[in-house]
Amino acid sequence: MKTDEELGFQACYNDLVQCRREVKRLREADNTTLEKARRFLRDHWDEGTVCPCCRQQVRRYHRKLNANMCIFLISLYRHTTDWVHYTRLRFRGRDYPYIKEWDLADWKPTDTTQKRTSGYWKITPLGREFVERKVRLPSHCWTFYHYSKLDKEKYVDIVQALGRKFNYENLMEGSD
Repeated sequence: MKTDEELGFQACYNDLVQCRREVKRLREADNTTLEKARRFLRDHWDEGTVCPCCRQQVRRYHRKLNANMCIFLISLYRHTTDWVHYTRLRFRGRDYPYIKEWDLADWKPTDTTQKRTSGYWKITPLGREFVERKVRLPSHCWTFYHYSKLDKEKYVDIVQALGRKFNYENLMEGSD
C-alpha cells in the first residue's frame, strides 16, 4: 500500500505528464511555447487564470502569518515537544496549517489513504524560537499549488503577528 506522500508524488507526477502532453499538443496546434505559457501564468497568477497547457485553475496567494496561526503555535508550544492532535490545541479559524510554510511546525503523516493528514502536529525548533521571541520571521509567504516562498520584505516577531487583539503573556500562561 502506498503512503500519502507516495500518492501525492504520484499525483504531481501524473499532473506533470499530463501538462507535458498538453504542451506538446499546443505546440503542434498553435505554436505555443512553454516559455510563453510560463510568462502568461506569471503575468496573471495573482488574480487567477487558467493554465494554457493543462487547463487547470492557477492562482498565487499572499498569506499573512496571522494571530490564529500564532495562537495555534503557542498552544502547541505549551503542550510538549511530542505529537499533539489538533483538537487539543487552540485555534479560531482553519488557516492554522499554513504555519508549515514558515517551518514552524510539522504534521505527522497519516497511515491511511482515507485522510490527507493524521491531524497530529509537532512544533519545530524554529517554531520554539519564534514563540520564545528569539527570532523574527517574514510576515507573509507566497503559496502556489504545492509550493511556497517566504516574502522577505517585512519581518515580524510573534507579538506583532498576534496583533492588538491578543495578549502574548496571557496566551503563554494559558489564560487568554
